[in-house]
Amino acid sequence: MAFLRTFILLAGGDYPSLMIEAYKTENTTLLYFDTVVYIGQFFAFALLVAQIYDSYKFANKKRIKVERLEERQCLVKAFDAIDFAKIGVISYQQWRRLHKELDQRATEVETMGRFKKFKELAGQDVSPGNKTSDSGDEALTLVEFLFLPDVLQFTVEKKRRKELFGRRNSCLIRLQNILNGRAVFWISTLLNLLFLLSFAVVWRGMPRIVAEIIFWLNGCLLALMLMLSILQIAAFRRDISRENVVAMVMELLTIGCHVSMATVREEKMLRNWARIAAFLCMLVRQGVVWIPLSTWFHWARRIALPYVILTLLTYVIMYVTAVIGTELFASVSGFQPPRGFQDFDTAMLTLFQILMGSGWDSMMQTVAMETSYWACAYFLLYFTLIHLLVVNVAMAIMVDLVSIIQADMSLSSLDLSLPMSILMPALGSHVTGSHGNSPTDDGPQDPSSPGATVTSRDEPVQEAGRKSLGNWRRELLGDITVLNAEELRRLSELSKSAARLRTQARTQLRRRISSTLRVMDLEEEEEEETV
Repeated sequence: MAFLRTFILLAGGDYPSLMIEAYKTENTTLLYFDTVVYIGQFFAFALLVAQIYDSYKFANKKRIKVERLEERQCLVKAFDAIDFAKIGVISYQQWRRLHKELDQRATEVETMGRFKKFKELAGQDVSPGNKTSDSGDEALTLVEFLFLPDVLQFTVEKKRRKELFGRRNSCLIRLQNILNGRAVFWISTLLNLLFLLSFAVVWRGMPRIVAEIIFWLNGCLLALMLMLSILQIAAFRRDISRENVVAMVMELLTIGCHVSMATVREEKMLRNWARIAAFLCMLVRQGVVWIPLSTWFHWARRIALPYVILTLLTYVIMYVTAVIGTELFASVSGFQPPRGFQDFDTAMLTLFQILMGSGWDSMMQTVAMETSYWACAYFLLYFTLIHLLVVNVAMAIMVDLVSIIQADMSLSSLDLSLPMSILMPALGSHVTGSHGNSPTDDGPQDPSSPGATVTSRDEPVQEAGRKSLGNWRRELLGDITVLNAEELRRLSELSKSAARLRTQARTQLRRRISSTLRVMDLEEEEEEETV
């Protein structure tokens, strides 16, 4: 019993009831309770969280190391398959055919821009002493080809030249400049925040006239935001960003919820759910206005999978524990509703309260008083597994992901954005920031050169994506990389040497065959002469 109560004190349970009763008996017991609670809450569980975080980091690095090894093995095999001539490099023409298979709508200049990104990423990641040779700018080595996943992550933004359309419709250009300005951005943000703040000023039992004023004020705010979105779509047309489209969809959904709140005044529950849905829609709208949609996708791609797996694992543990609890403690009647194990739904609700650490010690005491103290093992195992392990793993994942995302979204590491529209192959386009022409005919051609196919419909295209790997990526790669840059360079040189040896062997074989054929021809001529 003393051990059980000490565990409750360490876990931060209902220690005031025990401490106050002991304090009434003896004042010096306060020092004991303070020491136990302080050690348990500030040292023991802090060390537990740190240990779980370190274990998660180690397991995550081990998993990424295996995945990176498999990825590099696949890339080396792909490089060997694409290198038809077996010379250790991939020419631009081979890359162009490969990229055409990956993206049928890719333009010539987009293909050239991605080809140049191999050189840029290889130059940023490899230290100055291990950089690849610059003599083969028109071809890709194995070291540069290993950056294929990063190059394919770049997206393409198409921006229409304003001077081409300013002569046709200067008013439209002015409207676009106004809608792209900071003033419109802050007006849209202010309208959205006013709509969200209106939920904070509504209280139970407020005068009906005040509630009606707030309701119609929200309707006016929604109408203004919808008009602003319609103006943006009408001004930019097919160049409208996805953020504006998502914002308009959220506004339409919010208007639908607002109308439902006005039409179903008798159904209180339905009106409450409609109010919550409208609030969530406006939160999403404000989120995409402040942060680009590509950033949300980038965060969701990192956060969704581990948290979905952890949530499913938690639900499975709760489901199994609830079934066991309904079989063992269904007869216990000392619980205060809605706690208990009378049925499955009540058991799931009770276990969720234990998961959050809410009054689990009192529920354990109730069960122990009516059954046996051995029933405490049920609560101790579940509390230790869920509250002390799974919840701390979730915290470790969140801390790790937030630190990675903050470093990944810094100005020096990442600048992702989704394509504003689909590039059509018929449109001439070029990639901003591309390098000069290749000195060979086999190399990529800059669209600004006289031989490039640039028309009056040419539209500048900007590649966005991984501009540099960032410090966090460098540290991570330093821990998980199977082959470092020097080994990769040696591997590339080895492949070139093997290709040269293979070529020399073939040449020698051809020479031997030709010499043998010549000898045979001479012998035949001698036989003919003798005859």
